[in-house]
Amino acid sequence: YDSLVAQWVYGTVLPEYKLSDTKRTAEGKGWVVSVTVRNDGTGRMPIDVAAANEDRFDDSGKSKKDYIDKRERITLAAGESRAVTIRTDFKPTRIVVDPDVHVLQLRRDKAQAWL
Repeated sequence: YDSLVAQWVYGTVLPEYKLSDTKRTAEGKGWVVSVTVRNDGTGRMPIDVAAANEDRFDDSGKSKKDYIDKRERITLAAGESRAVTIRTDFKPTRIVVDPDVHVLQLRRDKAQAWL
């Protein structure tokens, strides 16, 4: 709590997540997605990384009924990167950081990738 307040209330931080080395492979009856996530911005924030089957929202901003995702939670400090592996029982078509849009971040479009 103290770290969060120090960064977001008393300081000015803005994470900027970027994806690289994205890969999807079949494994048995499921799929494995791997990606490297890097925080090129400032601050330290816990964040969800999701492997999803499609866009979460339609053109009007409503959640799609068929949307499915599987998530891993990571925490990255400024300049830090981490490899993330997510196993699913559905064929994921994209990877997205912060699928619920809880974190203010720079260049959100760089924090997602189609597979």
